[in-house]
Amino acid sequence: KQGLVVFLCFHDAKEPNLNKIKSDITDVVINFKGAVGAVYVSGDDKKEDSFRGKFKIQLNETVLFIIQPSGRAVAKLAGSDITKTNLMKAVVSSCGGGGCGSGCGG
Repeated sequence: KQGLVVFLCFHDAKEPNLNKIKSDITDVVINFKGAVGAVYVSGDDKKEDSFRGKFKIQLNETVLFIIQPSGRAVAKLAGSDITKTNLMKAVVSSCGGGGCGSGCGG
């Protein structure tokens, strides 16, 4: 089985657009079923402070990284740039480099 492209979403606990962001992410995950997954890290989860530090994320930021199966971050979207269109483009471009194997494109 091929590895997953992962959306790693750090979000502020008070992010006003969080429901829309999560909806767009879910739509893309469903579109690329079996090739894309999502992980959410909330700004109010103190256990995740060191993880956030590794990515240099501030508590009040909403940022999404696209991580290839190799573990390499290949794209970063922030705030209002986290849209279904941009997520789709990021997955397609990361898969275009051979990162997803045959799982891409559904």
